[in-house]
Amino acid sequence: MTMKKLKEENEELKQIIQDTIWMAFRYVDGRSTYAPSMFNMAVHKLDSLGLSHLHAGDATANNRRFAEDGMLGEWNPELRNFIKKEKL
Repeated sequence: MTMKKLKEENEELKQIIQDTIWMAFRYVDGRSTYAPSMFNMAVHKLDSLGLSHLHAGDATANNRRFAEDGMLGEWNPELRNFIKKEKL
């Protein structure tokens, strides 16, 4: 495969991610399954690859980039784990 072809495929894959990640966020946010954690780790992977611009945050969720778990709470990016929200 030529370098030109690889670059074209890479750009197409980036576009696919950008076009679908918002749907994935809305699907997983608030669920009580493995999905929020798996999604959040994928966002960390995008960041480590220098592709954080592909998921800047969801406007319907105060521009949060990480999904919350319905039972476990909010995602802590530094710990890469959920932290339970305190109930008022």
